[in-house]
Amino acid sequence: MTPSQFANYRAIILGDPTCLGPPTTSDVDAAAANARTWGPVINGNIVIVGTDPVYHAGQGGDTVTRRGIDFAIDQVGKTGAYITLSCYYHDTAPNTPVPLLDGIGGGGFTVTGVGCYNDAHIVAESPALAGLSDSDISNWSCSVHEALQSWPGGLVPLAIARDFDSSFTASDGTQGPPYILAGGNIRSFPLSLTPLDDSAPIGGSHTVTAQILDGVTRAPLPNARLGFRVTDGPNLGVTGACLPLSCITGSNGEIAWTYTSNGTAGSDTIQTFYDQNGNGFADVGEPQTSAGMQWTTAPSSGPKYVAFGDSITTGQSVATCEENLAVSPWRCSGPLPGTPYPDQVAAALGYTYSDDQSFYSQFFPSPGFPSVDLDRVGIWGEKVADAERAYLAGSDQEGPWKPQFAAVEQAQELVTGELGIDDLRFSDPGIWVGRYLKDQLQPFGGSRVRDHARELLAQQAGALDQMFESIAVARANGARAVIVLVYNPLPPPGGIPGNLDKSCPDAYNIAQTLVGVINEELTTRTNTARLLLADPRPAFTGHEIGTGDPYVYGTSCSLVKAAASFIPSWVPFIGGGGFNEVKQAFDPHPNSEGSAVIADSILEVLR
Repeated sequence: MTPSQFANYRAIILGDPTCLGPPTTSDVDAAAANARTWGPVINGNIVIVGTDPVYHAGQGGDTVTRRGIDFAIDQVGKTGAYITLSCYYHDTAPNTPVPLLDGIGGGGFTVTGVGCYNDAHIVAESPALAGLSDSDISNWSCSVHEALQSWPGGLVPLAIARDFDSSFTASDGTQGPPYILAGGNIRSFPLSLTPLDDSAPIGGSHTVTAQILDGVTRAPLPNARLGFRVTDGPNLGVTGACLPLSCITGSNGEIAWTYTSNGTAGSDTIQTFYDQNGNGFADVGEPQTSAGMQWTTAPSSGPKYVAFGDSITTGQSVATCEENLAVSPWRCSGPLPGTPYPDQVAAALGYTYSDDQSFYSQFFPSPGFPSVDLDRVGIWGEKVADAERAYLAGSDQEGPWKPQFAAVEQAQELVTGELGIDDLRFSDPGIWVGRYLKDQLQPFGGSRVRDHARELLAQQAGALDQMFESIAVARANGARAVIVLVYNPLPPPGGIPGNLDKSCPDAYNIAQTLVGVINEELTTRTNTARLLLADPRPAFTGHEIGTGDPYVYGTSCSLVKAAASFIPSWVPFIGGGGFNEVKQAFDPHPNSEGSAVIADSILEVLR
């Protein structure tokens, strides 16, 4: 499997084979062989367990397993991990490498066998062991088989083999090597450090904040002297500065500590400790905890936010769009009549962006990307088939612009969009009216509109596959992905009080069928890929074409008027203005208010 395929999973689970027979790693040799393929895609909650909870299911192990897996899959849109080392390293020598974990956090895991050790102690707070106490995980006959001696920064000891040795002192001052590590939603207690894991380009500064609480009352502990140091990594031994400068906690029990990168890339482990004796060292028995910091050689290799899609992303209307893909990367030039929803999402999230088309155009030729955070690459009238064709060719056939799916694969933090409704020829009522009328004359013969829409969409299965594969690449970068469902811009029957045009409900029914087909496909694929799904449809209810407060640019839902528009204009009373007039009257594109509710639906699922 490829990294992008692994990234489609909600979690990677390497369970416990129950320790039957002599300790061996044969059950995980295959996973260890490609650890650097699946390991780097893990960007969600992590649990690593140095025992065999399945074998001890009746002694509390079943709860450990269930809590750990629930924890690993808890973050929607991310790939977590639940990994047991079972008894693979039961009798191993100290500092034995663990190849199985080489792809997680840069690797560097080592373990030691502890025999059958039974005194387990929980030293942090996390849903991974919610509701469990020391007594629930101790005295299993073999509660602990192996303990961790080294691990990457960003992972926090959740439970230790208490008093097995004094190699590690936990945040509550107890001693013993960790045998359960966790990353993500975890906080050591009573001494904690945030953020637990972070990254930035080399040469900058990084700040962590430590907080110490009273171990009994849980109230912030004032007048506590905390020490800080980098214990491993390129900045080993670097000096930093406390705020307050005394490194003594105030009423909130907190101290901030800042240090500056020496310009070397790599992963630092930052330690804070409760310096109870004031000697400036983390002594055995003094509460301590750590966090990780990854220094990278350069800024991210792509934009933070990529918004792909069709004309819905452009902010343009039929009346204002001057179509020319050779000139505009969005196929529309000219001033924007409304604010595109990607710009509104970017503004809400604090991402930089530009509404200057000429600014974006200079970065569009592949493989460039803009110097702002948002790369808006949606194209007016784009079909998913067009996007796939451009991706395979390396550029759009009508201009030197970067293919949408190539841009998606560069996203570092967020991807939003959808494609497919234009493949159903949504804006071409001519191919649907005849089928719809036949459906009305033969109401028990099925739905010709739905059946043909599904046929058209089935022809683009490969293109949709590519769309979601490119999104999977972005997820492997650490980006979240939100697929946006398609709204129906036409009013339902009775949606326009006093409207006597009976063709409006017909137009609504046709559009509703097409929207239903594409949304069904997008929902199924989104759920399978474990992505986020934004649904702006409820917000458009009551704000369709022809209503008093429309969220779209269109003005008419009448199929009769649409047909009349094709009659020559010289015909008295009924002469129309042709196809362009029809497109403007039925314009489904969101105005600023419509774009705002689409943006709100995206922001809601990101919270």
